[in-house]
Formats: sequence, structure tokens, C-alpha cells
Amino acid sequence: METGIYNAAVGFASGIGVAVVGALATTWTHSMRQRRKRLQEARTEIYHRLMMLRAQWWGMVLEEGDGGRPSARLRREIHDTAWKLADKLRTADDIGELEDIATVLFSEDFGTAYDRYKEMDRIISSLGQKVNPEYMKAVGRISAMNLSRGMEKPDRQFSAPASLL
Repeated sequence: METGIYNAAVGFASGIGVAVVGALATTWTHSMRQRRKRLQEARTEIYHRLMMLRAQWWGMVLEEGDGGRPSARLRREIHDTAWKLADKLRTADDIGELEDIATVLFSEDFGTAYDRYKEMDRIISSLGQKVNPEYMKAVGRISAMNLSRGMEKPDRQFSAPASLL
């Protein structure tokens, strides 16, 4: 009779052990999925904000090239976008490009507005490969085609909505 109770206790304890291990594995797997999901969402938002900042920064490049000072409105838009991006970076320590983005946002070491613009472009390309690789391939092909056509006809006017500025 003691053997029956012993076997029942061992069976019960084994069942509990398997259930606990299963629950821990499920919790860990769920936690890792949630972490990856949050990282991907943060990376995507940072990518979009950086693209917006780069588009706004182009106005700075043009003003610098013309020897003028950007409008207060443009400076305010850039400032606001940059700080929204910085705020998002503070919540996403796992972004590989974090230091590069922070450098673009805060460093005074860039020689020209265009140098900063090129660095933003480089970071966007890097992030884009992680966020939206098919989009990056498509835009890369279109950009190369537009560049080729632009060299054929240098005085060509841009008409694509994303090219207008």
C-alpha cells in the first residue's frame, strides 16, 4: 500500500514539475516575443521620425547653400521633430544605431548641414534594412533610375510627389 501512495506522490510531483517548467517556458517565450515586438515598433517609429527629420533638414541644406538663414518655422519644426526622436530613443536602448542617431541630433561636429544630411541618410539606410527591406530595395532602384534620367536631362523638372520640394 505504501508503494501505491509513493507512486501516486511521485506522479503528482512529476506532473507539478512538468507544469511549472512548461509555464516558465511559456512565460519566457512570451516575454521574448513581446520584447522583440516592442523593439521592432520602436525601431519603426524611430525610422519614420528620422526620415521626417531628414526631409525637414533638407531645407537647412538648401538655406546653407544659398547663404541664408532658415525660417523660424523650419527651425521650430526641425527642433520639435528632433526632440520627439530623442524622446523615443530614450525608450529604446536596444537600437543598434542609437549612438549614431544621438550624434546626428546633438553633435556640433558636422562641418555642414549637408554632412549631417548624408549621415542621416546613412543611418536611414541601415535602419531601413531592418525595418522595411523591400521598401529600401524598391526606393533604391527608383532612385538609381531617377539619377540616371537626371544625368541625361539635367534641366529636368521633378514631378513625383515625393520629389517635390
